[in-house]
Amino acid sequence: MLIAGDLPLLLPGAAGTGALLGAAGHALARACGAGAGGLLPLAACGALGALPAALLLPPAAWLGAGALGTLLLAIARLDLVTGEVHAGLAGPLALLGLAQGFATGALALAAAGAAFGYLLCRLAEAGFRAATARDGLGRGDAWVLGAAGAWTGPGGTGPT
Repeated sequence: MLIAGDLPLLLPGAAGTGALLGAAGHALARACGAGAGGLLPLAACGALGALPAALLLPPAAWLGAGALGTLLLAIARLDLVTGEVHAGLAGPLALLGLAQGFATGALALAAAGAAFGYLLCRLAEAGFRAATARDGLGRGDAWVLGAAGAWTGPGGTGPT
């Protein structure tokens, strides 16, 4: 349990760890084709994102949150630069969500959330195509929402 006296020690460590995770996300995105620029904003996003995680999550959840944050930052960077989401990033994100579900005894919910997220996005894709006769979403979007569903379960997929 956190106490107020722990915060001055915890927050700089969380920010530093988040910055390292942001740098790792940048490296992953580069490996998938995002090019060379833009490390500083990603590291800053990682640092800022780690602060609420450190305050809101128990220490046992920090590793999973770090993996989630790193992969999401990499996906965002790659999407920003190339306009694509690489399955090499979205796939592991989904697998980690399923592993977290297994570890917490909620594998069925994680699997249902992954399926729901993927199908929800594909339904939106099909509806947009039917209404406008053009593409509006890519399959990478469906992969990411499916991965988010694996982390949040079906009930959290919609708000995500």
